[in-house]
Amino acid sequence: FVKLLQKKFSGIQFDQVILDYFWIPPGWDKNHWKTSFFDNTLVNLARQDILKQPDPTNSNDVIKEGAVFLPFCFHCFTEVLASKALLQHYNISFVRKGELGDVTLWAGT
Repeated sequence: FVKLLQKKFSGIQFDQVILDYFWIPPGWDKNHWKTSFFDNTLVNLARQDILKQPDPTNSNDVIKEGAVFLPFCFHCFTEVLASKALLQHYNISFVRKGELGDVTLWAGT
């Protein structure tokens, strides 16, 4: 998947990748977001520079680095904690209510 992104969007880096959780039917997450999605796809977004990297020369850079926003559901929570590869490439944190405006999907709805 990441190689297809690179081919289609050559030279482009994404500020945010957001998995919309509002319309996930029960059980869909487990059937579609397998362990390989967390261990490979998300890791490769970071490894292969698909996500925006900080620009230390630009102090006006609002987005300091790319981010992946996952739904706060039990499946995602357990997969993130179980993925050692993912934890090596991302700073994992919760989005606080006062920070929701920084998430493009939230700001646009």
